[in-house]
Amino acid sequence: MLKRLRLSLSNPKAVVFFMKDRYSKVIGYGLLLPILLLIPLLLQRWVNPSMDIDRYNIMHQKIEENFKLENTQITDGILYTSGVASTTFEYYSIYLGTNDISPMTINVVFEKEGLALYMGDIEQKRMSYQSLQLEHFDFTNPTSQDFYILSGAVKTLIDSYPLTFFVDLTMIYFIGVTDYFIIGLLLAFMMMIFPLPISIPFSYRYKISLYLMSVYIVSQLILSLFNLSDLGFISIMVTYVYHLIAYRFMRQLRVEVIDEKRQI
Repeated sequence: MLKRLRLSLSNPKAVVFFMKDRYSKVIGYGLLLPILLLIPLLLQRWVNPSMDIDRYNIMHQKIEENFKLENTQITDGILYTSGVASTTFEYYSIYLGTNDISPMTINVVFEKEGLALYMGDIEQKRMSYQSLQLEHFDFTNPTSQDFYILSGAVKTLIDSYPLTFFVDLTMIYFIGVTDYFIIGLLLAFMMMIFPLPISIPFSYRYKISLYLMSVYIVSQLILSLFNLSDLGFISIMVTYVYHLIAYRFMRQLRVEVIDEKRQI
């Protein structure tokens, strides 16, 4: 794997000679490579195990927009309400005054005697309002500072349950693997219009694209480390340039390409 990775990054022309690799080998490579995308989250967790500031700001904004309710207050650690409120950010949902929670998200619920965290509809963690410093809270007309207190309580509950970190890792890996194979497939189709002096089966083209996707993963990793994820289009552009380099090299080759199905 390391040799394939090194050559895919340093010399995209060399990827052409990997197109006869077994699909099992190529797929295994594609399943291992996106693990690199977990490095920024692992580093961040090592430096600061709490919720990152970007996610916290999004959560705080959502709470401030949706959790102003009449006749709703926490008194002596007990929630009294006649209304309902909810909001969603990323793959988290926050609810107050309802039992109708999403089975597909991590759910934080303001319940009568405390704040509860659910994975789907299964309770995982519960903290009393007293322990969250919400023994008294009025949702009727909260100030900006009150919303920071409320957001801090939700953050404390989420941070206290370590499985949420593994959910983050799983989501990053799943998105990385999905992008890897789908973008690689789209680029393989795009390269079908590139004229070659020899006929190459699409399966070979796809394997070439999957190896060339190494630069996409590494580019995404670098952007994430420098907090430049919004510039993800750069990774696509670099990967496309690598494809052009590889296919221009193939135009100069004089080798016979044999369909995999005919190999013994």
